[in-house]
Amino acid sequence: MNRHIFLLFAAAVVSTTASANVIDMGGTNARLDTMESYQVGPGTVYSHIQMTKGSKVRQVYLLDIDLKNPYITLETILAKDKLATTETLANMYKRKDAAGHRLVGGINANFWCVGQTVDAAPSEYDGQLNMPLQGCMSNGMIATDVSSWDRDGRRADGEAKDIGYFVLTRDKKGIARDMRSIATVTIKDNSMVIRDINRKRTFTQEDRLTLYNKHCSFTLSGKCGKEVVFDVTGEWTVNKEMTCTVTGINTTGGTALTGNQGALQGFQAGVTFLEALNIGDTFTLNIALTDRETGTPYDVYQMVSGNALVMVDGELTQRNYNEQYNSQDYPRPIIATNATNDRVWLLECAPSGGLSTAEGCYILRSMGATNAGSYDGGGSAQMNILGQNMFKTTESTPRPIILGLWVVSTASDTQEAGKMEFLNPLASIPGYASYTPTIRAWSKEGLLLSHDYKNYVLSCEPATLGTINGMTFTAAPTNAEGLLVATCGDTRATTPISIRDGKVQFRLDTVVLDTDYEVEVEAIAGNLILPMSGKAMQWSSEDESVATVSEGIIHPIKNGRTIVKGSLSENSDEISVSVEKVFAPHTAITKENAPASLDTTFRFSVTRGAKLLMPMDFRWYGCPDSVLVTITCSADVASAEMMFYVANSTKKQTYKVAQACAANTESTFTFSVDKMADVTDRGIYPIQLEALRFMFDNIKSNTDYTMNIKEIIFCYNRWEDITGLEDIKTRQPSFSQKIMVNGQMYIISNGIIYNMQGKIIDK
Repeated sequence: MNRHIFLLFAAAVVSTTASANVIDMGGTNARLDTMESYQVGPGTVYSHIQMTKGSKVRQVYLLDIDLKNPYITLETILAKDKLATTETLANMYKRKDAAGHRLVGGINANFWCVGQTVDAAPSEYDGQLNMPLQGCMSNGMIATDVSSWDRDGRRADGEAKDIGYFVLTRDKKGIARDMRSIATVTIKDNSMVIRDINRKRTFTQEDRLTLYNKHCSFTLSGKCGKEVVFDVTGEWTVNKEMTCTVTGINTTGGTALTGNQGALQGFQAGVTFLEALNIGDTFTLNIALTDRETGTPYDVYQMVSGNALVMVDGELTQRNYNEQYNSQDYPRPIIATNATNDRVWLLECAPSGGLSTAEGCYILRSMGATNAGSYDGGGSAQMNILGQNMFKTTESTPRPIILGLWVVSTASDTQEAGKMEFLNPLASIPGYASYTPTIRAWSKEGLLLSHDYKNYVLSCEPATLGTINGMTFTAAPTNAEGLLVATCGDTRATTPISIRDGKVQFRLDTVVLDTDYEVEVEAIAGNLILPMSGKAMQWSSEDESVATVSEGIIHPIKNGRTIVKGSLSENSDEISVSVEKVFAPHTAITKENAPASLDTTFRFSVTRGAKLLMPMDFRWYGCPDSVLVTITCSADVASAEMMFYVANSTKKQTYKVAQACAANTESTFTFSVDKMADVTDRGIYPIQLEALRFMFDNIKSNTDYTMNIKEIIFCYNRWEDITGLEDIKTRQPSFSQKIMVNGQMYIISNGIIYNMQGKIIDK
């Protein structure tokens, strides 16, 4: 019987101490269990929470951001840094993550995209696919204006408290409210309101101005009436007059915009308004961005827009209930802030079930949030932490989105640890056992460096506690207590550890060898199982002509069997060793000795990727050294592939031999068993061959070809290794089967074994 030990302790423990909390969800209790929680960036903690509400179990993912931390901020990142494009969060990370600008974590943060088929978009807008439906801003420059679309009176008081916006001000205040924007151009004493920002109308018969900037990359061409191109003095901003200098005037549009450039396009009265400007003139531009309910102006630096404002001043709004999207279980993001606007939460619910916006609000409120907005979910729901997606979306791959809201670390770039902790600490360890800790590390500013940090020195206190080899501690053979210490420069992490007597056993009780093998020794104390070095044990082999053993390493000498024993104090164990050293390459089989063949005729209507599947459905047993498949084919064979199951598994495996076989020639493909199944543990298990698959070169369509499998040969070292010989005799394929044993060829036919001279072999 083979032992199977599951070393559960070996997995890196990512969670901190588990915790649970029961909260009220509108009269129904829900349990929140923290599955894992750890710091990922300065002032930023990631948590995976399991919500249990009655029979409903949901997986919730959170980023908790302390905006008071001087090394953290939030940033709106547009897909590919411009409008009307999409990009995955993972690609945003690869593109924008850099020294001093580390993307700690991000989520999707828009409601939906405007397209020609989106009912909410007015019909006069053209080609707005992948444009944000509502307003957004990145690094102080507005990308799209706050529109009045999709405000259809779902609240009794009209438009206020309807759409969920999140804004980050220049002084790092996070605000979740409903917003309003009005942009105005003033030329001397005359002013005109801008109708749209970075959006194109399909008709030109109206009085209007349109504003463009680099987020659109270029102004839209066509009958633009009049276009004025300008530079902004200083930075783009809101709620403050910007001085603009005219650098170009045209009537064709299509100007490429970069940096602080912008352009105004005028139609009808807008053309007349812009007539007052010449190259070199200045004018002022003011984009007023205010709280829609209170009129409070915010010095906005980042802005994203969602579907609904679902919590205001700690109270859930009716937007949780007056729309199916919000009230149904759905994978979705929610962005929330606290009353002092210095803390932000980014919440995502995994696609496996989802939750309503009200449930999301109750969870966030229990953590201190007072205001929250809901955003676009479904296939768009995703969270990325330091480049890794934290859960699968509803689609096979994460959906490209139009923008993401990211937590950004502005700390200096370093790989030197400022804080470390042991992730898999052990309270006790058996004597002689070895333990390799897993260390999580952060920079001194709090940026997560690694879950498995390697740049440290391991030591123990006192030194007599054990020995250190690299990052592995081996306990001394005595009862003792002390500390394990990880050190990186001035940073130090410790964990207490106790050494206790334990017993010793081998992981396996049987092995099949053709090369040296180090016996896998385990030290056991209670439920704790750890690997240990065999160097401290006393070893012996019953038959040293078959195999010798030194310091726990078995050295095979010749084919045969022996028992290897190891002992340590009062503990001992033994392992049965079968030595099967590989023979010289097997000789080819002549045509004259070939058995009846298995063949087929085939053709392909399409030649690209042409493959032929030949069903087999039979097993072989024991530990064959290799399997030989000899074929002839009227087409050029590029490679052969064996499809099989191992150890009664239901999981199909494949093994490909990239070997060419020219048309109308005989070729033998060699499949090495040690590449198909575990060499050490495979001895008692059968391998079931399901099919052979052949790939071709130079195939012509609608042409007949023939495939002839002349023989399949199982090559063994000894008869004793064929643990299923009787089954091999009776469960043979439809053609006679050859086997090779100790370099000699035999044929099995109708349950009888013959040598190549036709003599019956009694086995």
